Amino acid sequence: MAEPVAVAAPPRDDALVGRADERWLVAADLASLAVIGGLIFLNIADTGGVVRLAVALLFVTFVPGWALARAVGLAGGLTGLAVAVLSSLTIGAATSTVMVWANVWHPILLFAGLAAVSGVAILWALPPAFVAARLRR
Repeated sequence: MAEPVAVAAPPRDDALVGRADERWLVAADLASLAVIGGLIFLNIADTGGVVRLAVALLFVTFVPGWALARAVGLAGGLTGLAVAVLSSLTIGAATSTVMVWANVWHPILLFAGLAAVSGVAILWALPPAFVAARLRR
């Protein structure tokens, strides 16, 4: 009977995230938090118009997916951006569908739930990434 051959695993050095990417990840985290804060402000101030629509569209197409990609560790490079956009649109569609089926549809509640979960996930990933970006300078 043949002996099993041991295969060495490749070195784990966060292949998805390079040294230069660390700063971009932190910048994207901070920008996502700024989008959340800006949309909260625009909703509280009850402002309408193009600015609120643009910020809401940016939130729906990027922030929840970015939070998920950061939490799972898939946010490096352009692939991470694509994962963020696709998963963000999927999360938005799925939560909207569940809210309609449950007969509790309200866009502000949807935003509040997605913003809370996304904000917590981004804040969870931000401190280690920020420290890593500072140490690699």
